[in-house]
Amino acid sequence: MCGICGFCSPTINFNDYHSYYKELTQSMIKSIAHRGKDGSNTFICKSCCLGHSRLAIRDVNNGTQPMTKKFNNISATIVFNGEIYNTNELKKITDKYNIDCKTTCDTEIILNLYLTTGTKYINKINGIFAFAIYSEDKLILARDHIGVKPLYYHFDNTSFVFASEIKAIIAFGIKPQITDNDVRNILSIGPAHVPGETFFNNIKELLPGTFCTLDLRKKSTIPQFTSYWSLFSTPHTDTLEKTMEYIDYLINDSIKKQLVSDVPICSFLSGGLDSSLVSTIASKYISPEKLNTFSFDFTDNEKYYKAGDFQSSLDRPYVNIMKEFLNSNHKYLYGNTDDLIDKLFDCVDARDAPCMADIESSLFHFCNIVSKDYKVALTGECADEIFCGYPWYYKDTLNDKEDFPWSININERTKFFNDEFTHFLKIEETSKKLYLNELSKVPLSKEDDTVLVKHKQLYYLNIYWFMQMLLTRMDRASMYYSLEARVPFADYRIIEYMYNVPNEIVFYDNKPKGLLVKVGQKYLPNSIYNRKKSPYPKTYNPEYENKLTKILMDKISSSNSFLSVVCNKSKVNALLKGKSDYTKPWFGQLMSTPQLVAYLLQVDYFLSKYH
Repeated sequence: MCGICGFCSPTINFNDYHSYYKELTQSMIKSIAHRGKDGSNTFICKSCCLGHSRLAIRDVNNGTQPMTKKFNNISATIVFNGEIYNTNELKKITDKYNIDCKTTCDTEIILNLYLTTGTKYINKINGIFAFAIYSEDKLILARDHIGVKPLYYHFDNTSFVFASEIKAIIAFGIKPQITDNDVRNILSIGPAHVPGETFFNNIKELLPGTFCTLDLRKKSTIPQFTSYWSLFSTPHTDTLEKTMEYIDYLINDSIKKQLVSDVPICSFLSGGLDSSLVSTIASKYISPEKLNTFSFDFTDNEKYYKAGDFQSSLDRPYVNIMKEFLNSNHKYLYGNTDDLIDKLFDCVDARDAPCMADIESSLFHFCNIVSKDYKVALTGECADEIFCGYPWYYKDTLNDKEDFPWSININERTKFFNDEFTHFLKIEETSKKLYLNELSKVPLSKEDDTVLVKHKQLYYLNIYWFMQMLLTRMDRASMYYSLEARVPFADYRIIEYMYNVPNEIVFYDNKPKGLLVKVGQKYLPNSIYNRKKSPYPKTYNPEYENKLTKILMDKISSSNSFLSVVCNKSKVNALLKGKSDYTKPWFGQLMSTPQLVAYLLQVDYFLSKYH
């Protein structure tokens, strides 16, 4: 797991100004050095410069990048971020060409695959990855099937710049542009974003399941984008029993593959179905060793917590059950109000965008603690998107409107704004337009009935919108502290299979995530697999909201603040003096009034940072 960056141009000879471009590449690396603190290096040739910051997980001593290799008189250089989980299968392909393997790291496997077969087998790579390969005056960039690992780029017809994070593109010298439309998107669909876009008008995101080719032999080169994987619609013919058996196999195979590492691995454990299943199966494969597990909560949360529709129980009692069941080496981690606020703006710096407020800053705090002892952590992330655990999958009242189902109370977003700014934003119009445009992309079959069409639409939106936001959150929070977070449920084989499974199997026994619950019965205590879904923990301590309120009021009173221009002071005073309604989230399940205040503060910080 690492950070990658680079740039290329068909019209500039970088060798003529070698020291300048080396220094520029190093500046880009420095901006993302947090992604890998075990070393950094550069590669510079006539038409391309590559940079790499390394977090050593596989073949710690020999996996230095950029890595260059020659085969059949063709030379290629790679910078790679991620982990490949099926290296043995890929090696069987490359062995047919008698290419040697001097290391045991997955970087060389990808390089060998390219040198022997080009881009033919990119779709066969199982892992989380983003890489760039320069060879024979061509630059190839690729991103994993699901988009677990990030890759951004800027193209202006003369040069192409790319990096794991936007900040490295800015470090190259690209001045970020934020337009009126970007502001609308930030405040209407944020913290989600349009696939392939960012909140900067001139910086894009390489789509998941896509590779990009630049032919630098031409004086004017335009990037060519090729989709190598996407969801596809096909009739589901497997019986209930066969479906359960296959999902059981895929989950086991994914977790087993993701245990590969030359450094110790730990697991996040909340006591919910998802993390408990990952931890239990991982324990099975590392036995007789004990699994190291971590749980997260907030100091005195039991004192302030009130059960609701979206968060029906605290984690601690269930964590206690699981740590005993697993006999794991377990640590309880805690955060407080100051921890959340301290990291609130670090999140924006890491994400290069406003994000999930304290839902994100708390994960930053916890990842920071875990990273003191570990470089790799397994997580239960993405199970709710893939196995349909969110209420909007099965409650018609949450998915019967023409808008993103996680934006349940979308007008809550504007309750602090003055009328003029609310009219400018066109929150509902903007969100609905993007929603309808996305629906037009959903792959369907003639055989799909009305119920299955609706289900596939929800599934598609969750995979390519909501889940992308959570994957970005996990990547930035963990990699900010050089911690690699793995997501076994986000195996593309599981996702493409589940896309076509009908409702009666997905919601087996009329339960949310019923299919996964049924699989979990084989591995988990009854109290765990029957536990009602409870999302990632958030604080209910009123001190948090009180401190945020003070910061917000200070911002509104400031003459040079974005919020001072767009907020209605009397509205803010009236709303913040009242009792917050935790039952009306404006985004997802957890983001209610305190998170809206925090999000607006992040937006203010973001716009101020980029002028």
